[in-house]
Formats: sequence, structure tokens, C-alpha cells
Amino acid sequence: MKKNYDVSVKLADVLLDVSLYYPETEKYFSRYVYRGCQTPVSCISMNEDELDMINDKYPLEQRNAFTEYSELINSVSETLLMYDRFCIHGLAYIWNGKAFLMTGPSGVGKTTQFRNWRKLYDDEIKILNGDKPILEFRNDHEIWVHPSPWMGKERYGSRHTAPLAGILCLTQSDQNAIRRMAPSECVHAILPQIFSRMFTEENCHRICRLTERLIGNIPFWELSNLGDLASSRLAHDTLLLEMEGIT
Repeated sequence: MKKNYDVSVKLADVLLDVSLYYPETEKYFSRYVYRGCQTPVSCISMNEDELDMINDKYPLEQRNAFTEYSELINSVSETLLMYDRFCIHGLAYIWNGKAFLMTGPSGVGKTTQFRNWRKLYDDEIKILNGDKPILEFRNDHEIWVHPSPWMGKERYGSRHTAPLAGILCLTQSDQNAIRRMAPSECVHAILPQIFSRMFTEENCHRICRLTERLIGNIPFWELSNLGDLASSRLAHDTLLLEMEGIT
């Protein structure tokens, strides 16, 4: 199967060459296309086995540029692992100059929470990425959040980056509550949200090593929520108090 188009993209300061089957896929990466003379550090493409997986997963009318763009995140995340980065499922926003991540399975209310925060604290926050930001582990203690082309159906995104200060793990509940999470709980909450489909021994070691650094340096809270404004006030006020204590 012949590839149609190659494009260079810079994601979290890593330059990648991506081979596309659909030239139209480039539009989804338009903010990140690089046209300079720097040489990409790695090349990414989807092989025939991966495309066959797509063909089994999507109806015929959906085997297109959007599908290719959607599926490329796993290959990108796996490549970024070699540079101490990965893509993660969550909504990232900037508050008081620091990045915060809301994560959890689809449907738990991440977008609803962000909309609530905008209603209540619009002058305090700005979006970083609405669905799949990139985490960069700069050293043993410093973790930064970068935008990515994968912004979710609402297309919430920006070109901002910021140091990660906290992670909210969302669950749905019949009452609002928030609490700090133990390290063992953090592992179970965060691992399923990291994008990787190639479970080689090397990849597993990298993910585990980076996850250990994440949990060792960043506070996690579990937010059980109804999705109402009261749940967002609870999260905002709790984080404000605790982050003041941490800093």
C-alpha cells in the first residue's frame, strides 16, 4: 500500500516526520506543521496491519483522513516515549500560571467541569488542550504540559504550555466530594489514560518509569461529582487551599 504524503510536525518540541495515506490529514496538524530545515528525529507511519485494524473498527464511510488523524495518536505517543513524553487522555487548563489536568474515562464530565470553571472563574483560567495533551518530563521533578492536535470534538485548544501542578481524577457520583489520592490509587487511575498500543517490554518500562515520576511529584485528587456548579466550586476552593499549602 503506497503512502501519499509526508509532513513534518513539531509536538512538545520534538520534530517528527509523519507519513500519511490521506493528504487531507495534514489539515488536522496545521498548527504544528514545520517547514524549516531541521531534521526530524523520528518517522511515523501506519502500517498495513494498523490500517486493517481501522478497517475493522470503522464503517466504510469513516475510513478517511479524520480516522487516520484519530488513530495516529498511539504511534505519536509511543514515539514520544523515547523522549520522555507521552500523550494522555484528559483536559488541560492553565490556572494561576500552572497547568492542571482533569482526567478519567470518557463521559465522566471533564468538559462539563471546564465549562463550569469558565462560568465561575473565566478571568482565572485558559484552556491548554481539551482532550489529549502531551506531558513532558524535563527532569526528575519538573513536568510540563503541551498542547496537541487532538483537542476533542469541542476543539478546545491553544498553543500555551505550562508546568503541571495537579491532576483531578473525575468520577460520576450522586454527591460531590473531593479527596487526595494515595499513590497506589493514582497508578490505577492514570495508567489507562496513557496512549500506547505497542506493549513491548521497553515501552512498558518507559511508561512505568514516567508514571512513577508523575505520581512522585504531582498531587492527585479524586473528584466525585454531579457535574453541577457546586462540584466545580468545591474543586476550585479545595485546590486553592491545598496548592497554597504546597507552595
